[in-house]
Amino acid sequence: VYGIVFVEAMAAGLPSIGTEVMAVPELIQNGVTGLIAKPRDLSSLNHTMKTLVRNRNLRLELGAGARKKAERLFDGTINTKRLMNVFKKCSEPR
Repeated sequence: VYGIVFVEAMAAGLPSIGTEVMAVPELIQNGVTGLIAKPRDLSSLNHTMKTLVRNRNLRLELGAGARKKAERLFDGTINTKRLMNVFKKCSEPR
């Protein structure tokens, strides 16, 4: 399962909160693009949410990190060029 909502938040420059399950850690880098809470642990989620709510500078820093990652990994023009290069290599005679 891949959370497109995390990619959308990153593109908007917003930090996310997630857990270390499925594909989430591929998107959310704890302390870089967002924060990680322990799975199925409401007190951990509560603490993580309060941390972001109470710390404006952290929100801005993580949001900026998220935006940079989104620009690097999810730019449509760049990814189209990458995909075209793959198609070209696949279509070359061997």
